[in-house]
Amino acid sequence: MCDDVYPDVALAMFKAGTRGASLLGDKMERGEEVIALKRRDNQGEFQVGDNAGYDVLRWNGACATIHDGDFSREPPREILHSKIEWRRLGLDLRKALEAEPSIASAQEARRKACKGRSFGEVSRDCEVFDGRFIDEIVRYVQNGGALPPPTRQP
Repeated sequence: MCDDVYPDVALAMFKAGTRGASLLGDKMERGEEVIALKRRDNQGEFQVGDNAGYDVLRWNGACATIHDGDFSREPPREILHSKIEWRRLGLDLRKALEAEPSIASAQEARRKACKGRSFGEVSRDCEVFDGRFIDEIVRYVQNGGALPPPTRQP
């Protein structure tokens, strides 16, 4: 799972009722919602430093490692999520999400605010509407919205 980035799989795993430093290069934020995939233990081997912790899956489909010193069992005041890269999602998933009126509306507002720019320097309004668009996707997934099976899997 952590050999590449699988955004379609991440959305499927974060869906309501599912059990269960980033590969993309963006830093994790304290309070970011993740799914623990695997426990990393030292197992008594000789090493310099302590790498015990968890390999976790982020909303964007990338993996990260949370070391024990950064791990907390207390829920954060605000639960965050990583930025979902729209263009990295599979075509079937994007079509399904675009069919949801609240997501389509947020996407159109983002498109107007960003005026076609998807990378580089963007306006503050573009950042705000991009965040709202991602929030709508997260809300839809968390509420159990229908998703097609991931097209690309590990």
